Amino acid sequence: MRKLSILFSALGGAAAAYLVSNKKLRAELSKAKTTDDVGKILGKHLQQDGKKLGKDICDFLESDRVQNKIKQANVTAQKHFDIAEKEVRTWLQKGKKEVVKQAGSAAKSMKKTVKKRTRNAFKIKQV
Repeated sequence: MRKLSILFSALGGAAAAYLVSNKKLRAELSKAKTTDDVGKILGKHLQQDGKKLGKDICDFLESDRVQNKIKQANVTAQKHFDIAEKEVRTWLQKGKKEVVKQAGSAAKSMKKTVKKRTRNAFKIKQV
């Protein structure tokens, strides 16, 4: 619940800053007669400012500086992925060797057990 109150206070602060910084919005809101008018005015301004903000964000993301940072991040991520992949392959190779080793020892053990049981069964049959 604490995070929710922080979120609401941040949204309230953002709304207050938006009202304080937009002189045209304040003038139109002061002339509004009903709450429906207030909602329409706010909606219109938020839509216009949202379009401007979206365009600014697109321009920012398409800028050379951001694109270079994204390329650097991709290179770094690929490098770390390659390192992790090599480590996993190494672990798999070690695991494969261990499995082969354990299978070999299990086969030897099974072979000895079968020989013992066969001898015992042969001895029992003769008696």
